[in-house]
Amino acid sequence: LFFFSFILLLPNAFAQTVWTTTQAGDWSSPDTWDQSTAPPTNIDLNDTIIINHKVVFDLSSNITNDGTILITGDTLFLPSGCNFENYGLIKGTEGAIILPCFEGGGSGGTPQTGTLKNIGGQMLFNNMYIEIAKLWSNTNGGFCVFKDGCLITGRNCIITGINTIDTFINVCITIGCQDHGDFTFEDASAYFENSQVEVRGFNGSFTLHSGLVDGQLNSISLCNPNNAGKIITTENVSGEIDLD
Repeated sequence: LFFFSFILLLPNAFAQTVWTTTQAGDWSSPDTWDQSTAPPTNIDLNDTIIINHKVVFDLSSNITNDGTILITGDTLFLPSGCNFENYGLIKGTEGAIILPCFEGGGSGGTPQTGTLKNIGGQMLFNNMYIEIAKLWSNTNGGFCVFKDGCLITGRNCIITGINTIDTFINVCITIGCQDHGDFTFEDASAYFENSQVEVRGFNGSFTLHSGLVDGQLNSISLCNPNNAGKIITTENVSGEIDLD
């Protein structure tokens, strides 16, 4: 009887649900999705969300992804205060993830809040525009490859942790658009090619504490008044970065 029950339950344990957009709309609207139901905000390991149209996350909750999110050719808009944690896979191609630094978008106004944290997951971006109001981070052995695009944060960019790997190819990285923010790298591995980092804010810094850093950066710019920012490296950093 126990063996028979186990067989009956086994298919449910590995059940997969795929939500695919059929039109632009709100995340919570069943009309946005082919399943005629909205996907959850906690995405399970075996579940997949495919975004091929503009989707506005219109809920007050956060997003936790243990499954797969695919964004192709359009945009996922996130509201102020949303915290997006990825433990699974986010793959974006020729689209955007936007949690605006300022209310209404643009380069000024009321600062917004919210984060995108890759915590041991994978993020694969090709020709993407990503704007996050406060913090972008890759930690806990996370893996990120970002080719061709822009990464903008209102505050900080943090890459930390043994086995954490970041690759930036043809990417413009802008940190601290809300007048405060740092680029911080520690105990991880990073490769840059034909990319640039701009740190804004009153005293923002570009800091390499430890780990392996290789490749080529077109520039590291500290765009803060009174030359308050710093570029900091220590003897615990290995590898070589060419500045062109």
